[in-house]
Amino acid sequence: PLLKNAQSLKALDNPRYRYRRILLPALGYALSLGWRPAVPFMLVLINAVSLVYMVGVVARLLAASGRSPWGALFIAGVPGVWCSLLLTTADLLASLLLVLSLAAFIHKRYRLLALCFGLGILTHETMLAVIGSLALPLLFRRQFRDACVMLMGCLPALLWNVFVLYRIPAAGSTTGIVEDFTLPG
Repeated sequence: PLLKNAQSLKALDNPRYRYRRILLPALGYALSLGWRPAVPFMLVLINAVSLVYMVGVVARLLAASGRSPWGALFIAGVPGVWCSLLLTTADLLASLLLVLSLAAFIHKRYRLLALCFGLGILTHETMLAVIGSLALPLLFRRQFRDACVMLMGCLPALLWNVFVLYRIPAAGSTTGIVEDFTLPG
């Protein structure tokens, strides 16, 4: 919402779609304390820290399940991780939030889960898949209250998406829904 420069808007391939991924740029701006030249460096820092924490969280999950925590280092072998780090995309932050969501689900901390995937959706809309994959087991076990708490994490993303759809002009821009959520799923 602070992006007012017409040239910057023209540089975005799909403003309505890209504006939905607000968390990484907002964090970058906040960590740079508003000093715009520092924002790119903060984005790289966020991604690097996300990678380290993601490996750490997976290591703890592996150790808790009786497996070797060293297996978490395989995350660093995924080429997409390095592409995300080098291209400074939101995927590493979204992946960290996904791993944190899974850890919260395993430990039955549903408020933390709601926060993690709510932030995850604000990072990358494909995190919506987490909602279904984690809400269904709760619904099958008739844990309706826990499922409702978890689904409350959708509210910030839902409100932000409504804001984007009404605030960003549709000309030359799509919502991204058709591009991300097509058959076969």
